[in-house]
Amino acid sequence: MSKVIRRLNIRVEVQVVPAPFYRMDDVEQRETRLINEAWQVVREINRHVDDVESAHVTWDTVDMCTDCGLTWETITAKDATESEPVGTPVCCNKAMSEFLMEVAK
Repeated sequence: MSKVIRRLNIRVEVQVVPAPFYRMDDVEQRETRLINEAWQVVREINRHVDDVESAHVTWDTVDMCTDCGLTWETITAKDATESEPVGTPVCCNKAMSEFLMEVAK
């Protein structure tokens, strides 16, 4: 008996790169532009390429703090204390203060 590795879900991934003038956009405008461009690529693939089962737009997500713009991370059960309960944001003091005020209500 031997093991063999088979390739499944063979696909093409296309990453849309922001044009230089996108630097003037805010984050939401840039996301919207990139998604629209990605859908344009999908339309072109569907229009011009034979034997394509599906083409679609997908993206990764990340939770970010609206106060400081850093990745949203919180205190876990392992690190929780009485003054910093589970769920307390650790990215910035403003987010932490707001959370603790809400919890105290």
